[in-house]
Amino acid sequence: MVLAAAAILTAVSFASDNPVILGVEFPAPTEAGWMTGNEKIHFTPYPLQFDIVFYISVEGSVDSVSYPPQRRDIFIKSVMGILKNTRFYPASVNGIPTAFILPAILEFRPEDNKPGLYLHVPFDEPACEMKNRLVEKALSLNGFKLPGVERFPPYYCMLPEGEVDEPGYPFIVFEVAVDTAGDLTDYEVIYSSHDICSEVMSNVLLHAELAGALRNGQNINSEFYLIARLFDELSYPSNVWTPSSGVTESDYFEQYRIETVLAIDSIICPPIPVNMAGGEFSYPSVVSVEDSVEVAVHIDNMGEIDAYQYYFLFSDIMREAADDILNRLEFTPAILLDGRISDFNGLLEITFNNSKKIRIDPKWLPFPETSAGQ
Repeated sequence: MVLAAAAILTAVSFASDNPVILGVEFPAPTEAGWMTGNEKIHFTPYPLQFDIVFYISVEGSVDSVSYPPQRRDIFIKSVMGILKNTRFYPASVNGIPTAFILPAILEFRPEDNKPGLYLHVPFDEPACEMKNRLVEKALSLNGFKLPGVERFPPYYCMLPEGEVDEPGYPFIVFEVAVDTAGDLTDYEVIYSSHDICSEVMSNVLLHAELAGALRNGQNINSEFYLIARLFDELSYPSNVWTPSSGVTESDYFEQYRIETVLAIDSIICPPIPVNMAGGEFSYPSVVSVEDSVEVAVHIDNMGEIDAYQYYFLFSDIMREAADDILNRLEFTPAILLDGRISDFNGLLEITFNNSKKIRIDPKWLPFPETSAGQ
């Protein structure tokens, strides 16, 4: 079904004061450069998301748009004219306008049974928020090697007896500065759920091995955020953490106890799967299906999925098993920067392989892909 764009709800980034990261000011669509209101797009009764890449000139015009091979690319093709005609505020590096490769997420989502089209880019002007995964992907595509942690020493923080840990686990957020050699030049605790842990982790940070960023092979001074999490699910004192920690075992808690990011999203601690050891969920019986399905989920502040919507239609046997699995999954609750727990919207991929072992991939966790510095 194709409907006129007059019925389309658009949510894009109209840039003004765009934050600068590693000297880069990211391009964002101009207010007049997105849609005219006369376009037509395909309607979908369920949400769809696509990774796309803009190649933007130094003047802010789109030279081309690319995307990886994927199912249902007819939706991307239906709006290719809109994408190629989008106008951007130019990117700049150290204040100098430059051509730029810009990753984005194109989302088709129905609103009141009308087509909705959304474009997500690294800087979200309406929310005044940088989207870290898009920021890091953009920098990597434009010749940067990201800064981060090479080695973080073992640590342990004993809380006073009887102290209640409201968000579920202690965590500390540092803003870190390193020089071209990767040496720590400054740091600041911008949030800590417990002062005692803040003191302990600050001392450990002084002995960590850090890495600065590279731009086109040249070392540059770097700033980033380091998030240290003390999950109850792990043993302490911890082991030495490196970028490969937890990857081989698909251990989310081990991998995400130390994380480096270049931009802080509104959610500082996203939900972590609790009952999915190794990224797999053990189902009571064999599901005789070999296929996968994506599902948009809402996770409440208790870490349970209380609402969901599949991204496409599929067989009854697969849906029955997926429904049951979603009701069984458990997560740590999402946590905001100020320590408050929050509900959360995200995307899961469920993969069936004719067995009791069901692969669950939370798309909001870049796993087994690595984060900044890895």
